[in-house]
Amino acid sequence: MPLSWNEIKDRALKYSRKWADETSEDAEAKSFLDEFFEVFGVPRERVATFEHRVKKQDGKDGYIDLLWKGILLVEHKSRGKDLDRAFQQAKDYFPGLKDRDAPRYVLVCDFARFRLYDLEQGEQHEFTLKEFYKNVRLFGFVAGYQTTTGFMSPDTLVSDLVFVFSQAQLYHFGVLSSAMHMGWMRNVCGRLESRYRYSAGIVYNNFPWPEIPPNPPFAKGGTTATASENQTHPPLKKGGRGDLIEAAAQAVLDARAKYPNSSLADLYYPLTMPPELVKAHHKLDAAVDAAYSKRKFSGDSDRVAFLFERYQKLVSQPAFQKAKPQKMA
Repeated sequence: MPLSWNEIKDRALKYSRKWADETSEDAEAKSFLDEFFEVFGVPRERVATFEHRVKKQDGKDGYIDLLWKGILLVEHKSRGKDLDRAFQQAKDYFPGLKDRDAPRYVLVCDFARFRLYDLEQGEQHEFTLKEFYKNVRLFGFVAGYQTTTGFMSPDTLVSDLVFVFSQAQLYHFGVLSSAMHMGWMRNVCGRLESRYRYSAGIVYNNFPWPEIPPNPPFAKGGTTATASENQTHPPLKKGGRGDLIEAAAQAVLDARAKYPNSSLADLYYPLTMPPELVKAHHKLDAAVDAAYSKRKFSGDSDRVAFLFERYQKLVSQPAFQKAKPQKMA
């Protein structure tokens, strides 16, 4: 499991004090970044490499200070150097990266200052080393706090680290955001360090969906869905179980929308989660639970046991055994 935010903040404070007087990029930059990852409980060498070589547009070789493929690029400078120039240098490396390796985040720093760019959201955050502990939640993607579900516009381009299916409805969002699916995910998905690694083949395609339409795109729950069936979905029965899930899912999105300046990491931090969002998720969980069974589930372990029983029944059906599962895009 990821470290608690309190533990991360404590580590960040110690980190800031230790490095308060460092100035030389050449002498200590790698140690500085190694210990930066340790603040979040992640060994740097497991996820990122130093001095990653790329071919720049001018044909010359460039060396990225630190690259976590698909996630983070770091350009580190000596204290007092121009961070604007450091960011430009970081952008100059992008043409030499494969599309799947291009990071969402760019961090430029000089021991004393940090500047984090979220290229996907077009956001920029700057703070000092002394203020690092106040800004650790900006790095939820390092700590493993960003396994989330949401809607994207049709013109959104995503990397191969993101799982997407088209034609999704509020119903699908609701089930995937529920305690039922989250419990399943925590029990069957793999991990990278302490972080969950969602899988289309193992987590999503094996998830036993409720036996109500519409069938989820490229999933095995209920009856096996075909590509043609996924192009359009029949409307859910008004007032039925699926319709109630959609209404509860919309309430979750509405609660999120009340905090436009908060990241999902901020909204879902357990100690400060907005009461209306907590209430919306409780109603969503109740709606999804009711779609599976009339019984009242005692908790996640009860839900997961129920799902495995349902999965076993599904895969033992002759028609299911003959069907060839399709893959999620």
